[in-house]
Amino acid sequence: MATPVITVFVRHTARCKYAGDEFSKRCNCRKHFRWTQNGKQHRRQAGTRSWAEADEIKRRLEDQLAGRVLSGPSNDARTLADAIEVFKADKKSQGVSEGVLNKYARELDRLRRFTETKGLFTVAGLSRELIISYQAGWDTLYPSSNTRQQVQARLKHFLRFCYDNKWLERVPRLSTIKGDEAPTLPLTAPEYEKLLATIPDTFSGHHRFAPGKAASVRALVQLMRWSG
Repeated sequence: MATPVITVFVRHTARCKYAGDEFSKRCNCRKHFRWTQNGKQHRRQAGTRSWAEADEIKRRLEDQLAGRVLSGPSNDARTLADAIEVFKADKKSQGVSEGVLNKYARELDRLRRFTETKGLFTVAGLSRELIISYQAGWDTLYPSSNTRQQVQARLKHFLRFCYDNKWLERVPRLSTIKGDEAPTLPLTAPEYEKLLATIPDTFSGHHRFAPGKAASVRALVQLMRWSG
């Protein structure tokens, strides 16, 4: 596999006196990479302000993209960003709702940004150790264990997709997330009737509510009930 030529360049701050030279090694502005692979141009943050460190990261990235740091015949230097786009396109073609697509996009972009801070840009770098490190902050990000279960399930779908496309040698085994919260259940028939019965007393005959408010609320509750 041919190694793409990666260029290190600088995105200067507005006040940088070297702003006219994107290859200046004399400033402390953030370094970035760009390269072309399979006819597509890529741009990524280097995650450093040091030109020397950016050069070192560049060499490791070139190794990843050329498959030199990987083992096994099924490895492919598919970038994580490209894999995410293909995965989203596949989900869209399956008729997945826009809401679910947005969840995949948000969560996988978070994964991509995390891996790039670790100097990893390709799908083949998604090891179990990396995923464990990525999930370490989920307790804060997703306080609900049920939510963490759902996010992990979507992550598994993506990893399986990468494995099926031979971009990943094996699917990392993920630790089980135990749900400790009872799922929210719909109202029973008696509970629903009791709710409707309380609406007139709550929203009628009070100066805070406009005339017809009770009827509007009742209609809204019925809409929610029958639309799911």
